[in-house]
Amino acid sequence: MSFLYADNIRDTSGNITIPPYGSVINTSTMRYDGRPGYYARGWIAPSNQNTLFALRLTANNVQHPNNILVASWQLSIETDNNTTFKVLKNGSWQDNSLGTSNASAPSDEWYWKGLVCAYHDGDNSSTPSNYRLLYICRAGSTGSVNLDIVAQAADDGGRTVYINRTYGSGGQDAHEICVCTGVVFEIAHENGVGLTD
Repeated sequence: MSFLYADNIRDTSGNITIPPYGSVINTSTMRYDGRPGYYARGWIAPSNQNTLFALRLTANNVQHPNNILVASWQLSIETDNNTTFKVLKNGSWQDNSLGTSNASAPSDEWYWKGLVCAYHDGDNSSTPSNYRLLYICRAGSTGSVNLDIVAQAADDGGRTVYINRTYGSGGQDAHEICVCTGVVFEIAHENGVGLTD
């Protein structure tokens, strides 16, 4: 048996047809300037989610389900402590953003687990908090893959989550407003390819 080893393969026009493993082959971005408030409930069933749809990142034209998605959000959010943030992929809970394998049973106490938790600060009125959320997963499918952030109260109560503003922000001095941004990269993986099969 013979093997051909190459860093990349090009067509007759010089375009790379199969990128080397580890190459970024797609990039999608988002920016959100709105300043809404969301209510993050306490324990909820997975079908009744507190999804922050305004912060959705969509990986477009995913080339192979085994490729890796690296998503990063820069979030400007103000909320009370005891709030966690998780990720949904195409509307489904992702175990590695929950810290548990069973997201449907309150006995697992999954509602207080997440990728990021809110800061425990004493002033929710004048300056919003900034968070960096990084999430890495296999694409799992081709086409478009939606990645959404879910806000979850870490107890049986509820929290208001303000995006790009604070509790007391009304457009006045000393009450900063910001924007949220995000980027998702599709990276060619050794068990995937750079072209749709």
